[in-house]
Amino acid sequence: AAELQVSNWIASTAHLSFSGGLADWNPAGVLATAGMTVRLRSAGDRADARISANGWKGASSFATLDAAAIGRSSAERRGLVYVGRASVGMATRSVPPDAWFGGDVGITRAVLLRAHPLVDDGRLRTAQLGRRLVAASGEVQRWWTSAVGRVGAALFVDAVRAGTRLAPGAR
Repeated sequence: AAELQVSNWIASTAHLSFSGGLADWNPAGVLATAGMTVRLRSAGDRADARISANGWKGASSFATLDAAAIGRSSAERRGLVYVGRASVGMATRSVPPDAWFGGDVGITRAVLLRAHPLVDDGRLRTAQLGRRLVAASGEVQRWWTSAVGRVGAALFVDAVRAGTRLAPGAR
């Protein structure tokens, strides 16, 4: 497998990324890949939005499209900070399940579902994956300054609905 990615901030608030290459994806075989991401953020870094499209072409062809937005009451870690996140994603019918969407603790997927890791004991929990995804998250952070630096605590609620799953029904 080989990939080339070119990306650049075209303005202080706009970032473009293009990728292409070859992937050896079992059982799909060798596939040509192409992708594009557009990211926009506010000047004060309180709002951030991203949309990505990725495609694979070979003996089997498939694609994904996803978008995410984050809003913060402050970009600084001081006092109370409120954070809201929303995400949507969809994949074509022939996308292999390991590329499907799902919520995770932030390690294998960007969509947060912090109490439910997507990988457990080295195994992918496919019951949490779907070709369609809608997610939302709310968080309240409290930051203090101490002798050793900033210290914070957070309360959060994450919700993810994965549809078009391996097992019937949405979860």
